[in-house]
Amino acid sequence: MGGIKLKNIKKILSWILIIAIVVLIPIFSYARNLPKFTFGSRLLYSGTYGTDVEELQAMLNKAGFDTGTVDGIFGKMTLNGVLDFQRSKNLVPDGIVGPKIYAALETVSWADPIVYSVKPGDNLYFIAKRHGTNVQNIIDANGLNDGDSLYVGQKILIPHPPVEVPQQLNNATNYQELKNNIQALISQYPGKYGVYFIDLNTGQTFEINGYDSFIAASTYKVPLNFYLYTLITDGKIDPNMKVQYTQADYEGGAGSIQADPVGSYYT
Repeated sequence: MGGIKLKNIKKILSWILIIAIVVLIPIFSYARNLPKFTFGSRLLYSGTYGTDVEELQAMLNKAGFDTGTVDGIFGKMTLNGVLDFQRSKNLVPDGIVGPKIYAALETVSWADPIVYSVKPGDNLYFIAKRHGTNVQNIIDANGLNDGDSLYVGQKILIPHPPVEVPQQLNNATNYQELKNNIQALISQYPGKYGVYFIDLNTGQTFEINGYDSFIAASTYKVPLNFYLYTLITDGKIDPNMKVQYTQADYEGGAGSIQADPVGSYYT
């Protein structure tokens, strides 16, 4: 064995195994037991990890900015996704997720085109088919010509397909027909949707995925606003009243107000 004793080889292998265990166990531990942070409550950058990083990855992936596996660890793929997102929003591409990115993420909508990174073996036809659009839409969105070639790593915009609203949506003759038409509408989009309908005149209701679990996110603002306008209608709150933002009001999140100085006034 080239002068190396079998005993020494075993010792070297043992040390390699120990080092591997010491290095890998924390990594697996982070991946499985991520520390919990409210999304938007801190700066995120390479090397940070937690449930807020996990949420960031999911949001960017959904918007078309590839961060790889959603594992809650801010690695190279997440950095690339953040940089692409910053460039798309004309923000400084420094890879640091702060108030400006949190605010920009709030404005991301279905109407925004996906920023897609061309992969080996891609062509316009397969990219269009995979995203439910057509080749001409991609060509028009990127100013391409029919004969242009794509290269690996190229960033292209993929517009979303137009919404095709069922003609009967506004002319349903009964609640079951209306429910069926709504299901036909939302089936055109990726993802999972929950709908609860109530006719305020008759009290008739129906639901779609009504008993499934969803992340509330900003939807909780809907009942809060109903309550607020009820108080305004009852004369208990003046809608023109100004409210001062104090330190005690601060709550972690992705809202743009958190970047404003304490003491600001709002109506």
